[in-house]
Amino acid sequence: PIGNSSYSFKGTFWGDGCTVTGLNIDTDLTTYQGLFGYVSGATISEVVLGEGSIEVSTTSGCGAVVGYATTSTITKCVNDKTTVSGTYTSTTNARIGGIVGYTYGTTSIENCINHASVSIKGSSNCTYYVGGIVGYFSGSLSYCLNYGSVSSILSGNYSSAVHYVGGIAGRASNPINYCGNLANITGGDSYASTSYVGGISGYSVNNINYCYNRESISSS
Repeated sequence: PIGNSSYSFKGTFWGDGCTVTGLNIDTDLTTYQGLFGYVSGATISEVVLGEGSIEVSTTSGCGAVVGYATTSTITKCVNDKTTVSGTYTSTTNARIGGIVGYTYGTTSIENCINHASVSIKGSSNCTYYVGGIVGYFSGSLSYCLNYGSVSSILSGNYSSAVHYVGGIAGRASNPINYCGNLANITGGDSYASTSYVGGISGYSVNNINYCYNRESISSS
């Protein structure tokens, strides 16, 4: 990944709509994962991801384009075919998304599209934030679409685990505007203590404005 918590990416990256193929990450490292691992005060625009896969087991932030973003702008990015998945064994909270894993501060995500599947099969008592666009979100989120299936389930009886699963965001701390989900959302199971599952956001502490969901939502 480009950038980490010690040496974050702070510049401007303009992808010009060119497709990046072959992004394949399979790791048990705890660092943030994605094409960009950690960005701060950065602008990432017009990145397109083709065939690829990202699979993690311990990281706290994983997205196909950006793992963790603070005070940054991610705009007009498309994940066509890079799947994001976790077989999660860590007790560190998991935050994964089709575009961005985890945002903090005044980060803006706008005009982004995800077509690839995003999934977690958890094997620990932690909190799972899983979203078609972003796993855990604070900042600004608007004009995004998700076409990739989103799921979060447990592999066994981890009774303190919590799921936050949404077509756009797993959990949102700020408003979500003008977004749409067009894929099936599956979250939670009889093992977990609590599951929050939604077509747009699994759990939101603010408004969801002018958004729509057109596919099924299921939870047990």
